[in-house]
Amino acid sequence: MRYIDLTLITIPDGWVDEADMAAKEVLQGDAEIDDFSYVWQKLKPALEMLVGKKCWYCEEIQSRSDKEVEHFRPKKRVTGARTKHSGYTWLAFNYTNYRYSCGYCNKRRKDSGNNNKLGGKGNYFPLLDENKRAYKLGDEAYEIPKLLDPCVEADVKLLDFNEDGTPSPIPSANDIEQDRVKVSIELYHLKHSEIVEERKALARYLEDLISDADYFFNRIAKGDNTAIKKFEQKLNTLKTAINIMSRFSLFSERYIIGKRHLIWIEFVFK
Repeated sequence: MRYIDLTLITIPDGWVDEADMAAKEVLQGDAEIDDFSYVWQKLKPALEMLVGKKCWYCEEIQSRSDKEVEHFRPKKRVTGARTKHSGYTWLAFNYTNYRYSCGYCNKRRKDSGNNNKLGGKGNYFPLLDENKRAYKLGDEAYEIPKLLDPCVEADVKLLDFNEDGTPSPIPSANDIEQDRVKVSIELYHLKHSEIVEERKALARYLEDLISDADYFFNRIAKGDNTAIKKFEQKLNTLKTAINIMSRFSLFSERYIIGKRHLIWIEFVFK
């Protein structure tokens, strides 16, 4: 998960008018939300352009599933709400409620590689205080979601990873923050066995890069100028791994920073 600045999105000409028309018809009861599903689908290319075709939650690029325009606040129903909730209908056509997601993070699925553990967001949207659940336009401003939001920079900073590829809260997280991260790991399926194995493979790749770079760095320190270019090549590859457009870039960043006992990592990757 990396921070996504939604203010950078390029809205297609005419899209806002189309979205407003759809919202009006739905809120008036003249149509169903899904009658206008093409409205948010039209925005999919614009969402993709922000960080490429990778899921905003798990950062996967490979085709584990088709990518979808996900409604952060569920549009038709909310599972687990204390009082029956028909969804945040008023936000169904508001692009600030859209997130770019893979089906594994967005839909409820069993993980066959992890005792059929169920995960995926589905229609869940837990709050820190259920008493502040919004049932009408504007009241959502008083909600504090339990789920980490990739469009909130402070939320993204709470997510960490172990070297074995499993996600975890950052060490300094307080009890509430830890709970938010744990709920997010479950509901975004961030601990799915398949994706954990892929992070493990990436960790091995990064470890080899770091080892090679450290070797060439020490050669430079000993006066071997021929090692400079090779060190820079390894360094550039590591920098690419943490680029926001790269798959699992947050995991790569956390992994590399975890090696800051090496002088050059402490200096380059501050």
